[in-house]
Amino acid sequence: MTDVFYTQAANLTDNARAKRAYAECCLSKMKEMFPKGISNIGNEMTDSMKVSVMKMGAECAGVLQHTVNIWEPDVTNQLKLQLYALDEIKMLPPKMKTEYVDCIAFKVTEAFPNGLKANQGKKELQKFIDKARHECVELIGRKYNVPKPKKTLR
Repeated sequence: MTDVFYTQAANLTDNARAKRAYAECCLSKMKEMFPKGISNIGNEMTDSMKVSVMKMGAECAGVLQHTVNIWEPDVTNQLKLQLYALDEIKMLPPKMKTEYVDCIAFKVTEAFPNGLKANQGKKELQKFIDKARHECVELIGRKYNVPKPKKTLR
């Protein structure tokens, strides 16, 4: 039965850990719904059973949202797309934009090697990204010999 749920999870994610968590969730909910097993239901499921199984699948899909995203290429690209929306990107010459975004993305993936959790502290992540932005702009500035801006009064 676990294999059936694991295979179904493949339609939702490529992450093996997430598929396993989904399969375990579904199996535990099946045991709750059918404590005597399902061998006696025959080939037909009643409408109420079908609704219960669909509800179970929806509840367990929530497990996927709280599972760690490993840094697969599509997840990293999603992060980079968000970084391209940063205000300072507009001020950088084209050749620096990619380097800047790659630098920040690298720092994030190094600091969070197991990925980001959906319920991870947004303040913690934002604080880290702000620090990475500062470090990367300095790094790229040194690479291209861009003088540091003079401090301005606010």
